[in-house]
Amino acid sequence: MFSPNIKTHLTPWTEVVGTLKEIFAEDLFIYVKIDGQLLSFASESRESEIILTKLKPLMGRKIGILKTDSADNPFRIRLIK
Repeated sequence: MFSPNIKTHLTPWTEVVGTLKEIFAEDLFIYVKIDGQLLSFASESRESEIILTKLKPLMGRKIGILKTDSADNPFRIRLIK
């Protein structure tokens, strides 16, 4: 089991910013490690679908993930230069 520094639960309109370090699946969840923070999402969720299509190409880049209150677009991703 992965042991991060901080487990982070995003509530609507909060953001995590940092370097995308790792994306992995374990049990029924997809995990995203951003610097010392770990985000988890249910494998069958809309969030996981977005992670696998939009986040994977950004591995190693500095990003921001903003949680929204929309079911269709549960979060926004931005690339930080």
